Amino acid sequence: MRVSSAKLTLPSDKNRTNIYTACEDMDFHWSNNEVRSFEKMWLEGLGVKEIAEKLQRDPDEVLILVIDRANRNKRIKARTHGVCGVVS
Repeated sequence: MRVSSAKLTLPSDKNRTNIYTACEDMDFHWSNNEVRSFEKMWLEGLGVKEIAEKLQRDPDEVLILVIDRANRNKRIKARTHGVCGVVS
């Protein structure tokens, strides 16, 4: 874990020292094709772990995409089995 001792000035005028950046090693950039593939797999009932494997992504990155597509874009809906997908 890297902690910076630099001071950060936030818009709210709060100053923080010893900053920790969460998920610094993750990649939250997605191509349009990846997003479409994700949405298709989500609608097919695949779970986050399965989707992550197929897209060769970290499951946490996929979870952030789930949140984004559900809350911001309303492109996906809640499912009976949630992020786990269809239970067989």
